[in-house]
Amino acid sequence: FPTRRSSDLLREQLDFVMNEVVKQDFPDLQMSSGALVPITNQVDYRAETFSYSLFTAVGEAKILSNGGTDVPLVNAYVQKKMGIIRTLVDGYEITLEDLEAAQFANMNISAEMAIMARRVIEEGIDRIGYMGASENGLLGITTLPNVTRETAPNNGNTNGGTNSTRWIHKTADQIYLELIDFLTRMRQATKGIEQPDTILMPQAQYDRIAAIVYPASTDNTLLNFFLTTQRASA
Repeated sequence: FPTRRSSDLLREQLDFVMNEVVKQDFPDLQMSSGALVPITNQVDYRAETFSYSLFTAVGEAKILSNGGTDVPLVNAYVQKKMGIIRTLVDGYEITLEDLEAAQFANMNISAEMAIMARRVIEEGIDRIGYMGASENGLLGITTLPNVTRETAPNNGNTNGGTNSTRWIHKTADQIYLELIDFLTRMRQATKGIEQPDTILMPQAQYDRIAAIVYPASTDNTLLNFFLTTQRASA
């Protein structure tokens, strides 16, 4: 009869099986959670489109001269904005073998699969919120036509860089001024109506400004100095 080595049997005996299933960690979904943009539940899920009215007023006041009658008039108008609604779906299946294995492992597989299916839906909402879905007529915050776009200056000439746009090749002063200019141009483009309070950036850039001492010879970081002076969050 075939036999197994005693070391293999011993190794299996030393394998301790935890009762609790260890779950994989996933990154937070800033878009679908409503942390970045407001989310409304007012629209009925059976609707195919939605609309809202945008009220705009225009006019300018002037100093009236003695006996003058040329009073400037203000005007107001309402624009109707419309949007489309799309349904995001996914699914899962559980086989008899899956049920038997889950029972053996003391795991509620139906609940776990439902949780993961919901997670995938939220990831889809998060992705569409950022990038949109042009094939379905949906816009994201990075694809909206009125979003201001800036080109990073190619002035990075340190750490081996030459005319680079990457922060790794820029000095602390260059990075700080780049962030300031970014916010300033946004305020100027909207005549001060929009006051940015949050900046999204890749993890590598965030870690870099969180580690750079700024101003020099202080115990402050570029990230903290920027947030303190600009009243923003990152």
